[in-house]
Amino acid sequence: PEDDARLEGEKRFQANCSRCHQAPHKFPPRMMVTIERHMRVRALVTEQDMRLILHYMTQ
Repeated sequence: PEDDARLEGEKRFQANCSRCHQAPHKFPPRMMVTIERHMRVRALVTEQDMRLILHYMTQ
């Protein structure tokens, strides 16, 4: 459950984000909302993938 979601989020980060971004440091959830809005459109990330990526990046 919690660990599974984090691992899945890490996989999605590697698949969708790591071409342009280094592995994330922990970000505050409020900051991630802004990042989500921009990157969902720019990187064509699905809503489900973005939820998992956000979970990974805020843990």
